[in-house]
Amino acid sequence: MALFSASHLSVFYHHKQVLDDINFSIFPGETLSLFGPSGCGKSTLLRVIAGLNPQYSGSMILNGQPFSPKLGTHVQDIQMVFQDPYGSLHPNHVIDFILSEPLKIIGLDNNTIKHRIKTVLDLVELPNTVIHRYAHQLSGGQRQRIAIARTILLEPKLLLLDEPTSALDMSVQAGILNLLNSLKQTINISYLLVSHDRDVIAHMSDRAIEMQAGRITRTHDRASLDTF
Repeated sequence: MALFSASHLSVFYHHKQVLDDINFSIFPGETLSLFGPSGCGKSTLLRVIAGLNPQYSGSMILNGQPFSPKLGTHVQDIQMVFQDPYGSLHPNHVIDFILSEPLKIIGLDNNTIKHRIKTVLDLVELPNTVIHRYAHQLSGGQRQRIAIARTILLEPKLLLLDEPTSALDMSVQAGILNLLNSLKQTINISYLLVSHDRDVIAHMSDRAIEMQAGRITRTHDRASLDTF
């Protein structure tokens, strides 16, 4: 059974159709990627699923149940890692606050929060000492690891990845991609990945969806990705 399914998703901006009848499914433990030229609707689709763009038509199902970001359902189950790790982390808070705040919101006690943060920092291969630093005191790769840690703290079933390495130096991109592949096995999570880089798509994906002008034009399986 599919973990997540989208049916007939469409988005209009000022009478212009940005997404046109999008249909796809993601299966447990799978990385499904979206690629295509700039402006084809990839990031818009992620924003719809993340609940950041409530102006859409169509329906979604998560774990066999209707999923509506408009109503705020299943907020913990779907999380998003943004392109710019620096812009997504509050500059005036230390990492401990950034990581603990969402756990306080869902009602966890302090001891549970500390244990979960330590566990997740181990998973993203960062020392616990980073909790005392601010985002500007970390490298780009470390900031993206913190951004990933913040999302998996809530134990989501699906992680949305919007160009997660494109803002990083080439020297650290492979480390982040390998980390994501490792986490997929360790915590049994699924990914919906947006990238313009065919090498990234080939390295990360089980399947890939090609988009043009707001529509799905082709789906690539693992065998065809090997010859990308």
